[in-house]
Amino acid sequence: MTHCVIGVIGHVDHGKTALVRALTGQETDRLIEEKQRGISIALGFAHLGVVDLIDMPGHERFIRTMISGATGIDAVLLVVAANEGVAAQTREHIDIAGLLGVQKAVVAVSKCDLVPDDEAASVAEEAAALLRLAGMEVADTVFTSVVQERGLPSLHDALQSLAASQQPRRSDGMAFLPIDRAFSLTGHGPVITGTLRGGAIKAGDVLQLYPANRQLRVRAVQVRGQAADQALPGQRAALNLRDVPIGELARGMALASSGALVPSDWLTITIRALPSAPPIKNGKRLRALVGTSEFDVRLRLLDCDVLEPGQNGFAQLHGLRAMALPAGEPVILRIASPAQTIGGGHILEAETGRLRRGDAGILARLGQLRDLPIEALLLLELERSGAQGCDLAALARLMRLSPTQLAAMLEPLPYALSREGRILPKEEAQRRKALLTPRRNPGHEAAVEAREAQLAAQFLTAGLTPPRPDEVLIDAASRTAIEHLLRQATLIRCVDRDKRKELLFHRVAIAEAKDILAPLLVNGAGLLVSEIAAALGISRKFCMPLLDHLDAIGFSYRKGDYRFFGSS
Repeated sequence: MTHCVIGVIGHVDHGKTALVRALTGQETDRLIEEKQRGISIALGFAHLGVVDLIDMPGHERFIRTMISGATGIDAVLLVVAANEGVAAQTREHIDIAGLLGVQKAVVAVSKCDLVPDDEAASVAEEAAALLRLAGMEVADTVFTSVVQERGLPSLHDALQSLAASQQPRRSDGMAFLPIDRAFSLTGHGPVITGTLRGGAIKAGDVLQLYPANRQLRVRAVQVRGQAADQALPGQRAALNLRDVPIGELARGMALASSGALVPSDWLTITIRALPSAPPIKNGKRLRALVGTSEFDVRLRLLDCDVLEPGQNGFAQLHGLRAMALPAGEPVILRIASPAQTIGGGHILEAETGRLRRGDAGILARLGQLRDLPIEALLLLELERSGAQGCDLAALARLMRLSPTQLAAMLEPLPYALSREGRILPKEEAQRRKALLTPRRNPGHEAAVEAREAQLAAQFLTAGLTPPRPDEVLIDAASRTAIEHLLRQATLIRCVDRDKRKELLFHRVAIAEAKDILAPLLVNGAGLLVSEIAAALGISRKFCMPLLDHLDAIGFSYRKGDYRFFGSS
């Protein structure tokens, strides 16, 4: 039977926590304040057979907490009180589940001891209708009463049947785990929890922590409170981590396989406005909730000027700081005043730049990213890249695959993988190999080695004002030498994302720049680009690609017109 994560949703005080307690015997309200106030504030967790239950806070003030728990779930258990019926947060929770792409639901009508059966049935019909309107199939409806212990066996069976119908998730992709709790255990150290997607995680794995962009090693893995060899996608997991103090871990961060994420200021998404939302204008400032993270973004509609209630489309989100997220993750969009969820969608491209609005070719490609099966999409992306080919790691991220998965899919296709990690048409790969044949000539190899030493010295001497790539790539020996220097990380490729201009810096020059900037940025006041350029003694032409590189590796981050120390 397939493992299943089910989110328990519904309005405050409709009995979600009491129903989970009666079903599982487990208390999901852990905090003293929750017990004193009688309402859930944080996410609660319990398990029932092969089902993991996430008890979501029902109060409108904790909607962000609800969303952080709902991303990654397989289905929902909607709890609605028979004596109160469908309420405000019932509707908003249903809307959010629909925007997240949840497709299956069970309805539990609670407190049925307080009303006649016909009133409870009417409440159930209204709740089921709202779920179907949001795109969900209602697998079962159960009438319950914790006081009378009514309906609990039927609800247990309904949830187990839901798990049995769940399709198993692939476990060979790139792991992504948004952190929803971080705490320390005496004798063990820092522990984080979350719902895993993408790929498996096991003890000893080295993962990347975002937004800090640092590597951590997994000491041990637990699933459902028990030690496990590995955690699989779709499971609730607890990871005991090495190499990090607990003070540097918090909800809203994420762990991912090395190379799985690339921070970007831009996300390209599908977007759907809720029927209850006001018209959403191009350029509107919004709050984007992805995984357990929140970002202030500006909306850029690509196929219209105003997104009307209930309308679908494509859009971009421009973040005030870089966002490290995988393609395929759902996005919930909210406005601050009045505080409400207005729409959402899924990430199509997680590392991109500003796209032209209304461009038919761009919109057609986004439709393909949204609609096509992965095999057809792979062929289209390879054909679109032409003879120049495409980067294996970047294409894997776009298609939500591990590089190993993608390489295996290439085997029957007329494409080859170069030693630099580029996917090329086989004819082009053979042509490039032939061009490199002279390297076997000792005289040519000596020329390449001499050119490599000359170029390394030239870039080291130039420091933070290096020559343009086209000024040094003057012959085959230069191209081979530069490729080798880049592979060795003697030279670092830095790209100005706005102007799409590339510069190569010697690694010593970048280290010196970091030494100069660290004490200036660490005070938290932030620096303008002009101030950073002045401190480094370079012009904006050299400063912008350097800063984009420093942002990408987590040394700095951008907020508005200012740069600050460390991704945050």
